Amino acid sequence: MGRGCRVEFPGALYHVFSRGNNKNDVFLDDKDYNVFLKKIREVQEEKDFHLYGYCLMPNHFHLLIGAIDEPLSKIMHMLLRYYALYFNSRYERVGHLFQSRYKAIICENERYLFKLVQYIHVNPVKSGLVKDINDYKWSSHQYYIGKKKNKNLSIEKLFTLMDVSASNAQNFYKNLLNEKLEIKIKNNIFGTEDFIKKIKNENTKLDKINTSNKDKKTLFEILNEISTEFKVPQDAIISETRVRDINKARKFFCYKAIKENGYRLGEVADFVNRDITVIDKIVREIKQQKKVLRNIVIGLMSGTSVDGIDAALVEVSGSFTSTKIKLVKYICAPFDYKTRERIFKAFDYKNTNIAELSDLNFELGKQFAKAAVKVARNAGIPINKIDLVASHGQTIYHNPPHSTLQIGEGAQIAVDTGRLTVSDFRCADMAAGGQAAPLVPYFDYIIFADKKLNRALLNIGGISNITFIKKSSGIDKLVAFDTGPGNMIVDYLVKKFTNGKQGYDKDGRFAFSGKINYNLLSKLLNIKYIKAKPPKSTGRELFGNDFAGKLVKENKGVSLRDLITTVSAFTAESVIYNIKNNLKEKVDELIISGGGAKNKFFVEYLKSGLLGVKVYKSDDFGINGDAKEAIAFAVLGNETVLGHFNNAPSVTGAKKKVIMGKISR
Repeated sequence: MGRGCRVEFPGALYHVFSRGNNKNDVFLDDKDYNVFLKKIREVQEEKDFHLYGYCLMPNHFHLLIGAIDEPLSKIMHMLLRYYALYFNSRYERVGHLFQSRYKAIICENERYLFKLVQYIHVNPVKSGLVKDINDYKWSSHQYYIGKKKNKNLSIEKLFTLMDVSASNAQNFYKNLLNEKLEIKIKNNIFGTEDFIKKIKNENTKLDKINTSNKDKKTLFEILNEISTEFKVPQDAIISETRVRDINKARKFFCYKAIKENGYRLGEVADFVNRDITVIDKIVREIKQQKKVLRNIVIGLMSGTSVDGIDAALVEVSGSFTSTKIKLVKYICAPFDYKTRERIFKAFDYKNTNIAELSDLNFELGKQFAKAAVKVARNAGIPINKIDLVASHGQTIYHNPPHSTLQIGEGAQIAVDTGRLTVSDFRCADMAAGGQAAPLVPYFDYIIFADKKLNRALLNIGGISNITFIKKSSGIDKLVAFDTGPGNMIVDYLVKKFTNGKQGYDKDGRFAFSGKINYNLLSKLLNIKYIKAKPPKSTGRELFGNDFAGKLVKENKGVSLRDLITTVSAFTAESVIYNIKNNLKEKVDELIISGGGAKNKFFVEYLKSGLLGVKVYKSDDFGINGDAKEAIAFAVLGNETVLGHFNNAPSVTGAKKKVIMGKISR
């Protein structure tokens, strides 16, 4: 059910009340109180209105305002916006500061008005902040009793409305404070029955906002998102400047507020101080642009398990948090035995043949191109209709923060497919001082961020990595890292146990059939990396075949079956440890993807070790768990060609935002 409308008309008197979001404090020290009062004066200079009284409390404020010609909504939007920008800048925070809708009560002149003054001024006493009303310095009480003067307060005008002489005004006010306080409000109107009836009949309903959608974002939230996406200051977006990048950000703010969040043209026009006809033109312009911004992208990915090439054909529209995706087709093109052996041989960096590595780079480029052509054909879409191919490639060596190497030549893919190709994503982040991993959290944020739930996204591939998205937070607060091994060690042991007949533990059957060796499990969990603090990333260099082979050699007294069970428990326990010790907030939902999501042993172990956390698979949210990383790189590639930053420095540790990916035509 939508909220009722505010009653507004020129010359009206209002008691305005607004509280900090989630009842958080909005005034933390004297400077904050003084700045808020300064912002009131600044707004008075732009929007002509009378301020009859105020009281500023730590987490809310009361104002008594007399609007002249300007609607109250314009006055309040400007005041709240000015102060929120100051507060967010000073305390390096993001998001909206005040609750999404202030409360405004229209009041009758004469004695009703002074009753509201009385009500506002005694608030600090009623709330227990002070025992004596005279001891509270952040209200207009001090001016009413003559202790101070304030040219911005229209106290004399208020007494004139009451037909009280200037000489008798202070005594009148002091006597009023001794009277019993009775406030009765009906339909957000304070006054006699005749006055209430008159106002309801004359109500122009200038500020009716339909909020039937409970998840509707506030204009401040949208402003913050656009500011982050375009790397433009919030105050610049709502300023008069016509600088190209700022103007572009402003246009997308208007479009997102109106078309994606249901705000009216007038509301947005007020917020950005523009004429309503200008906003209408902007929305139509961006709507036309967005028709063109839909790209058909093929994402390509080969992970540390080296099973094959995941290819996802995806329709991608918009960018950053406005991104919309539709998976059209997904395939996995398995590597043949010879190719897998060549890749595994390349992992042995101490004995790698440079000539072989160079040849393999181009050979994999050809195979990635074939996978792209195949997924397009299976989708019934001609390859020349594909707008973009985005390939992660195959990681051969990863040694943060010094170097990283992915092969599968992007130029070869571009030539063989005839399509624009983005590849080699990780180098730009590492060049900026980052770990260049994990990269998928950027995608996780724009798809899975939630206003009410703390979510963790766990991908169990060869390595396990987790993304933590705090509710109602920006991408700059994102936390993600590799927790440790995923399927990598288990796959090695299963292959050895079955003499190469099976390459992985289907449904966790081997893990369920053995016993955990708790002494060995304890040693594994004491590996330095597991307990290291993020940002951190790892790979085959630590948990690859060398590690697995050494594990078998040093634990000959433990059967291979029990080793599989113990190492499976190690994978799950390393995830549980990192969730409990490296995430500062409680996780509400854990969403699993990757090949390990099909391992029932992993899933059951995680559920038992994370009581109170709801565990899902990404498929439950419409994201194919097998295709997820390929989809993610399709989105990252789309951001690259749009010229948008697509790394997450809070995750990788990079010194700045960069545009990842090298373009081949």
